[in-house]
Amino acid sequence: MKRINWLRISVAAATLVLALALNLAIPSLSLSQTQRNPVLEFCTGTWCQWCPCGDDVVHSILASNPNTIVLAYHGPTGAGDPFANFAGSSIINSLGFSAYPTGIVDRATGIISRNLWPQQISNRATLPATVSMVMKRKYDRATRKFTASVDFTALQNLNGEYRWNAILVEDGQVYAQTSNTTCTPGRTTLPNYVHEWTVRAMMNGALGQQIVNGAWNQNQTISQTFEYTVSAAAPAIVPENCSVVVKVYKVGSSLAANSEIQQAQRWPLLSDYEAKFTATTREALGRSTEPASFSALLTNSGLLADTYSLNLEFAGAAGWSASFTTKNGTFTPGQSEALTLQSEETATLTVNVNANSINGTGLARLRFSSSNVTSEQLEFRLTTYGLDLLLVDDEENGYESFVLPALDQSGQNYGAISSRSLPAAGDDLYSFKSILWMTALSRPGLTPAEQELIKAYLDHGGRLYLNGLDLAYQLGDPTSPYYSASSLEFLTKYLHASFVKRNDTPAVVEGIAGDPISESLPLLFITGGTGASTVNPAEGRFANQIAPAGLYSNAIFSFFQTPDAVSGIRAVHYGTHGNGRVVFTTFGFETIDGVEDKNLLLGKINNWLALPTGLAAPDEPGRVYRFELAANYPNPFNPETRIVYTLPAGARQQSSLVVINQLGQTVRTLVQQEQSSGRHEVTWDGRDDQGRQVRSGVYFYRLRHGAAQDTRKMILLH
Repeated sequence: MKRINWLRISVAAATLVLALALNLAIPSLSLSQTQRNPVLEFCTGTWCQWCPCGDDVVHSILASNPNTIVLAYHGPTGAGDPFANFAGSSIINSLGFSAYPTGIVDRATGIISRNLWPQQISNRATLPATVSMVMKRKYDRATRKFTASVDFTALQNLNGEYRWNAILVEDGQVYAQTSNTTCTPGRTTLPNYVHEWTVRAMMNGALGQQIVNGAWNQNQTISQTFEYTVSAAAPAIVPENCSVVVKVYKVGSSLAANSEIQQAQRWPLLSDYEAKFTATTREALGRSTEPASFSALLTNSGLLADTYSLNLEFAGAAGWSASFTTKNGTFTPGQSEALTLQSEETATLTVNVNANSINGTGLARLRFSSSNVTSEQLEFRLTTYGLDLLLVDDEENGYESFVLPALDQSGQNYGAISSRSLPAAGDDLYSFKSILWMTALSRPGLTPAEQELIKAYLDHGGRLYLNGLDLAYQLGDPTSPYYSASSLEFLTKYLHASFVKRNDTPAVVEGIAGDPISESLPLLFITGGTGASTVNPAEGRFANQIAPAGLYSNAIFSFFQTPDAVSGIRAVHYGTHGNGRVVFTTFGFETIDGVEDKNLLLGKINNWLALPTGLAAPDEPGRVYRFELAANYPNPFNPETRIVYTLPAGARQQSSLVVINQLGQTVRTLVQQEQSSGRHEVTWDGRDDQGRQVRSGVYFYRLRHGAAQDTRKMILLH
């Protein structure tokens, strides 16, 4: 994936840290802890091709052990890394770092490779801390001077030499990073890489200051003070992005392996008032009959009590409703809640969105503000089943913004959801008439679980437009790390394509003569312009070359002036429970240059996907059908439902499929004709034979074919 960390959305938590510094003395705050905050110190460099792999390991550690404190020492000096010349950079040599990236956990492990970091962090996290600390601090924006006093308290009887470090750490610096194709497939240079956990200064020296040398009795508190002027030299330090880490370690014979860190704590450089607004889940895909609830946490992480004003904005389908709940009650849009939180107090907030049995989408924005911190908001989105189209966004870089205008222009009733919020089982996905699934630069573009969802959707007559870079290579090339026998089957039997070549370089695709989708389209430019430029051969990002696979697959795009180099196909998919359609392009929709070209292409694809596939599949040698009436889907339903059935081999016979009410009266005749063996699919729109909308209630659908018959129940809800 593209390595822009501020767009990285954590599956575990999405956290916004908001801070405003005031030039006031800070009162004491007790942060006495028995839980250990393990410390990972590691060496890195902007020149280091393996260091992005190290950063990935750190992100995984923080996902499972979020209280881990990370210190990234850039070095060595003289290697061209602008972050290597920090005050106290001799710490790199003192710790013995030479290979990059390597790390040390709690100064108890010695220098270890990155694959060992997670287990060592987990091991250390189980040990209790032996020291607690309380900091009083002040930062003067005008002079850039940081002043602090720290009270260190022994939590058990200790003996030896104990020292402490104060370390200035900055997040969010954007600077070019060298990489390799293992860490970032297809890319060796990352021009806008976001560097996190960067040590900008050892504020009280590389080895810190002594607390005690000798006996340190349980509950004994020792106070230390220091001041430090934050450098104004380039690369500029942004105070809002900085924190101060204080750690206590026991001096041993080896700084890396025998100088165990007793405890560490991290504070924002800016102080007084601060809040954290977090939510573990901010989107949901569900039935319109079931309300959705989202939880958010508002934490006063500043040193003073604060009062927050909470408000909810809501935009949703007509008839939808929303509210939020705090410990003081439930509030609707337009109402305000004043919530006072003490320092380090956390309030649980619940946002409720109710579709009231109406299919659609809704967006709730919960905003908090106070006179002391910047107003911020969290967004919560509910999409119901049963819409015309579902956009599945399988990437985390915001490329859906290149797709949404075309969907708005299409006039379809659509919803959008990230792939991580899809259900584990795909039954409810069948209610969408079509799915637009984009993977952009994701690796893997489709996980095995996502492939299974798509297979089930197509086998039930779904209509799919799938697009993304390197998908054909990932699924169909044995050299791909994501290849398997199952992925190959998915590519050939469900996407109806075969992989030909990975590294095609053309920047333009053209339509195929006589094709219903692409014949009248102009040339499509897939690099530069107003597109997202996810296709970029210079950076190793390619649109793969494919070929149609099977009798019912046809090419729709080829690379410019190379008609045999296919970059897109369309196919009819004859599934086990219905007949579907699929369009697959090896270039992402987001990368197309030109708004009008996007609109025209999406309209053509949607029109083709909506075409009927015929009630029965073509004869397939070796397949034997039996009489079967499947459960309709969705059920309950509104406004329409699909009915799939299969008829046995033999001569054509009269078939009848009717909808009857609870009195046994025929409401709608859906099929009354001779039919042959195979799968058949019919949609009932909830209307009778005169075209009138019928009432909510229980209905039955009865299938007769020759002497065979079966009846099933369904429920219509308005």
